[in-house]
Amino acid sequence: MSQPNRKPAVTDWERVKREAAQGAPIAHTATDGPYDPKDAAAVAAYWHQASIKRGRGRPPLP
Repeated sequence: MSQPNRKPAVTDWERVKREAAQGAPIAHTATDGPYDPKDAAAVAAYWHQASIKRGRGRPPLP
């Protein structure tokens, strides 16, 4: 089955450069993930309670 032609997304690089030059911090919200990656204590707490399973190959899909 062939994939439909999808046009790649276009990035507005001028906007990206302009916003990067402002140096404004990126706010973290609860919907972004389980912890704020800029908060070292939150990162450490998350990985401390995480259960890491090691094995070969890709994990099965839920």
